[in-house]
Amino acid sequence: MKNIIATIVVILITTVTVFAQQSDYKIKKEFENRASDLKIAISESKNVKDIDSLLLAIDDLALDFKLHSELLDFGLYPESYQSSIASLKENARAAEYKLLIIENQAERLSLLSSQVSSYKTEIAILTQKGDSLRKEIMASQASEERLAKLVKEYRKSVEQRDDFIFGMIDSLFITYQSLGNEELRELARQENESGVVSENPLYLLSTVIKQNIESLKAESNALFIEDYLRNYVLQKKIENAWKQIGDDLILVYGNNSNLNWKALINEDLKTWKTSVSYSMWASLDDYMEGQGVDIGAFDDNESFFSALDDFITTSINESDENILTSTTYDDFLSFSEFWKSKVLDEWNHYLVQGELLTVNQIASIDTKVDDWREHSKPVPGALIILFGVGFVALVGFVVALVKK
Repeated sequence: MKNIIATIVVILITTVTVFAQQSDYKIKKEFENRASDLKIAISESKNVKDIDSLLLAIDDLALDFKLHSELLDFGLYPESYQSSIASLKENARAAEYKLLIIENQAERLSLLSSQVSSYKTEIAILTQKGDSLRKEIMASQASEERLAKLVKEYRKSVEQRDDFIFGMIDSLFITYQSLGNEELRELARQENESGVVSENPLYLLSTVIKQNIESLKAESNALFIEDYLRNYVLQKKIENAWKQIGDDLILVYGNNSNLNWKALINEDLKTWKTSVSYSMWASLDDYMEGQGVDIGAFDDNESFFSALDDFITTSINESDENILTSTTYDDFLSFSEFWKSKVLDEWNHYLVQGELLTVNQIASIDTKVDDWREHSKPVPGALIILFGVGFVALVGFVVALVKK
């Protein structure tokens, strides 16, 4: 009888132990499943509201299993009940921060889309106005005064158009430069899934580049050196911005045609660069020769600086050899007027931004221009007469001494 009772007790204890073990396992498994579901939900969250709901769900999880914390500390080792809850909250807050940035950037991109649309409209209006003025100039039989007025209006129209393009590039660059890879991918996903047709900067950028290429072909008689300098700087700015944010724009707006967009804009930028470089350097050379300043041949920034530097060095040497004439001083005055009124005043911004001359190179040339001034000043006529009289007197004195 005693053996039967002992056996029953053992069975009961074993049953309770197995049940308790099964119950502990079930608690641990339920906690792990809910924690895993929350972790997946956090990673798939689309907005900050989702994260707020998940943070409440994490609090509920912590409350539901608080009484089993010691059991979970043992079952989850080396993690624990507290560390698991803390990890979920940390992941949720990190996702919330990222989504806040993305939502903020999405608002900025929405604003940018409106701005791009505005730029598109203004650029189209100014381009159309410029085209009309250019055609009128080419077909004009009007007086010289009327023609000059048309050219002035046309150049102003082109300058306004370029200013709008500068503004558009600045807006694009500021917006996309601050975005990380994850944010860009998320924005691209939102752009593709939204179904809303936003203003595509790639189309406008491509249109602007093509318009400038065509304009350079047709504007040879209507633009001045300042216009070519500005266009040269514009091309360089767009090219530099494209190198830095082009891939980002393609990721968000490329619609799975990345290679086509990249090849198209790269090729057009190259064509534009070749065209505007040739026009700008040729126009600069023509202008300088028209001002009586012939520094020799140049066709890029290095040869331009070398030509300027060699020209001034040679002119200083020639001034030392011709101190009795005003010829070299007249040359200095012609160059000095060009240098100060154009290079240091009107063109300085374009020359530096377009990297035609660096700030240090301009300072170096400016120092040499000051040296040239000192060397080129002719000896005054009165001083020459005085020198001649002194020389004659000296010869007479020497002759007198010899006779004695």
